[in-house]
Amino acid sequence: MNKIKQQLLILVKNSYFPFVVLTFLLLFFHACIQVGKGDDAFFQTILRENNMFEWLAGRYNTWSSRLIIEFFLVILSGHHFLWKLLNIAITVLGAFSIIKIFSSRKSSAINWLICALILCLPEHLYHSAGWIATTLNYSWVVYLGIFTMIPIKKIMTNEKIAWYEYILYFCAMIYAVNQEQMCLILLIVFFSFMCYRFYSIKKLNWFLLAGFLISLSSLVFILTCPGNANRNISETKTWFPDYVNISLFRKLEMGYSSTLFEFIMNPNLIFLIFSVLLFTCVVLKQKNNIVYKFIAFVPLSCNLIFGFLDKYFPVSAIKNSLTQYGTGVTLHPITWLPDIVISVVCICVVISLFAIFERNMFILTTFIMSLGFISRIIIGFSPTIWASLSRTFMLMYISIIVCSLILYQEIRKCKVKFPIQFSDYIVFFSVIINMFCKK
Repeated sequence: MNKIKQQLLILVKNSYFPFVVLTFLLLFFHACIQVGKGDDAFFQTILRENNMFEWLAGRYNTWSSRLIIEFFLVILSGHHFLWKLLNIAITVLGAFSIIKIFSSRKSSAINWLICALILCLPEHLYHSAGWIATTLNYSWVVYLGIFTMIPIKKIMTNEKIAWYEYILYFCAMIYAVNQEQMCLILLIVFFSFMCYRFYSIKKLNWFLLAGFLISLSSLVFILTCPGNANRNISETKTWFPDYVNISLFRKLEMGYSSTLFEFIMNPNLIFLIFSVLLFTCVVLKQKNNIVYKFIAFVPLSCNLIFGFLDKYFPVSAIKNSLTQYGTGVTLHPITWLPDIVISVVCICVVISLFAIFERNMFILTTFIMSLGFISRIIIGFSPTIWASLSRTFMLMYISIIVCSLILYQEIRKCKVKFPIQFSDYIVFFSVIINMFCKK
């Protein structure tokens, strides 16, 4: 009995044990969900009357450039159990990849945090178009895209990469860049690090160059696909007939306001945790600077006031001001108030990150946040900005999770017991609330 207890204790103390727990929780969750609804039902019938490659050729000409994604979507729509296993594996892979890239050391606490934050992601991110269709088009491309970034860190830190790893990275990359948002993000990431590497050592890295060229090729493929143009016309008529009359600025504002409303004006556990960690970190790093502390408190207070405690404050006019055309649709100053509020929150986040980190880390964290923001703001240039619901926020959520991880590690460096315990409790209770209060 004592040996069993010792073995269990060793297992629990292992830094990878949180991923085991995450896997079992996902297994339990997937055993309870029912698939086959929404777009899943459509893709499930494709192979009954069509040849796969002829059907994909038709999709390319009439509807979509996501041929690789839809190839697997058609297959997995008819094999629900296989999809469940793969979805669990890729979700755990995504969590592990975030740790591999952004964790400075092996730590059970840090691994618990990232697994907890993955569990805190809203359930509706995964099934707004059907479980299989949504995950393959959004969460899979994000998690595999992050997996593709692991060699970038290895290259920057001069770690060896085995030949078989490159095969896995390229397979994940080819899948990820088949989706428009991830294609743009990987293009920016590979281009940025390729330029940085060349600037640092005056030499191009072949993997970074290959990643950039694959992303660029995929972007060209997406932009020249006749099916995307046809789909745009069709969905404009269906979802947003007036979209063709909207100015470029208005589309940009729609993407901007709709993105930040999700995190600031709605109850949002991920942004709440991020705000708590941000404020805690500023308090620890700027002990004698009350101005920085006040600035860091703004994102947290706004998230609480507008998102969680709106019943107790006269903020309904601001919360309900988001229309089909965004906010600020007239010249009256009151209509621009929501944009002012969310802009102030953004500025406060950036200033707080500046107060916490040194130059290189500040650039990295703002770069990560910007990538997530860009991935969602470009949806303002699609007529399905409202029809796509929450699934287009996946990259933005992950960028906030990554920055939360970086902030948490910074808090632990301070070695002050209470803030560390406080941040742990916030995350723990957030997971419990999220697990039992899913809509």
